[in-house]
Amino acid sequence: MKTLTGITFLLLSMTAFAQNPYVINDPAMQKMMKEMQKYEMCMASIQQSKFIEIQLLQEKFEEEVSPLCASGNRDKAQKRAIKFGKEMSNHPVFKQINKCSKLVISELAKEELDNMDFDYETSDTHVCDEM
Repeated sequence: MKTLTGITFLLLSMTAFAQNPYVINDPAMQKMMKEMQKYEMCMASIQQSKFIEIQLLQEKFEEEVSPLCASGNRDKAQKRAIKFGKEMSNHPVFKQINKCSKLVISELAKEELDNMDFDYETSDTHVCDEM
């Protein structure tokens, strides 16, 4: 789950890069800056209250799972984490963030992301080890 949160904050930090006031003459850099501006506009279309909603869901999840991990109920904690991950991947905010992030990803990487299907059940990571 830290990974999910980390990705979100990484994507949000990219908007700060898009606001760079320096003039760039390199065509590739200009293209990248235009893509970043598209990304920034896309991210700005998401209401701040929706990000707060996601944060509250994350906190509630951690409050649910931490006691399970502490009591040694790792299997139940992992099942809950898998369910939460699936819920979050289907959440409209994460779908919009994904859409926005694809604006700044190269075509090759975009194809890879589109074809990637993360299997929560077979992941080597365990929620109790990441909390």
